[in-house]
Amino acid sequence: MLSRIDQWLCAQRVATRRLLTLLLLMLVGTLDHHLGAEVSTALFYLLPVLFAGWYLRPPTGLLTAVTAAALWGLNDYSSSPLYSSALIALWNSLVRLVIFTLIAQLLAKLQRTLLAEQQAADCDSLTGLLNRRGFNQRLLAEHARAQRYAQPFTLAYLDVDHFKQVNDSRGHKAGDQLLLSIAQALQGSTRSSDCIGRLGGDEFALLLPQISVAAARSALDLAQQRLNARMAQEQWPVTFSIGAVTFTQAPANCHDAVTLADQLMYRVKQGGKNAIAYAVWDGPSPASDTDPAQP
Repeated sequence: MLSRIDQWLCAQRVATRRLLTLLLLMLVGTLDHHLGAEVSTALFYLLPVLFAGWYLRPPTGLLTAVTAAALWGLNDYSSSPLYSSALIALWNSLVRLVIFTLIAQLLAKLQRTLLAEQQAADCDSLTGLLNRRGFNQRLLAEHARAQRYAQPFTLAYLDVDHFKQVNDSRGHKAGDQLLLSIAQALQGSTRSSDCIGRLGGDEFALLLPQISVAAARSALDLAQQRLNARMAQEQWPVTFSIGAVTFTQAPANCHDAVTLADQLMYRVKQGGKNAIAYAVWDGPSPASDTDPAQP
């Protein structure tokens, strides 16, 4: 339950999260005013501070901490006329401000650390692309979205032809340089909404969300052309075998999607390499064709 709430909040716009923070502050301030001085409301004031510290940027978290401390101080002073000096109320407010500010900053730092660790766990250290784990997570999310909204997506698997010969003849350092060059070419050939992963070795995958069959073919043709052009420019003796499936309907699970794209890619490898095999999934039996044209 908490995980679903967290996912929902993370998916909201920043303006929505700011509005929720403001509503929490107003709710807590009103509640404290009506409860009076006899009931402790410290925990309530922590709620908007925790929320802003985790879901918003540090400046907004700091502003929320200041606002929460000020509201608490005003309510405390107005409902506690027994203070021997106004300086005591001011001191209490300053102490709360320091505590709230520290909490907001610590939460923001914790979130940044966790995000950095998650990105490191999901990224390929050589190319900076998603690794298999990270790519599979994106594929799961896209599959769920496609099931819910009935929108198409395309999954493509790419294998580098003759990569082993490069490693054997030029060494692993050259192989790493080749993989990095491929990653850069793919990044320059796709949309910002597309997802690219290095699944291991010389295998890559592309996830193209919300794309038609014709647009997917055009995008992948362009990607292969740019890949081959870059390989020729940098004198890498490799080509690319690609298997791509456009799902007009989401399959039963992600495993089926991966299997189809992988099978098409190996069909190209066995049929002469350096081509793209396309398929369209609109039900249990996908219709496919292989495009033998050279880029």
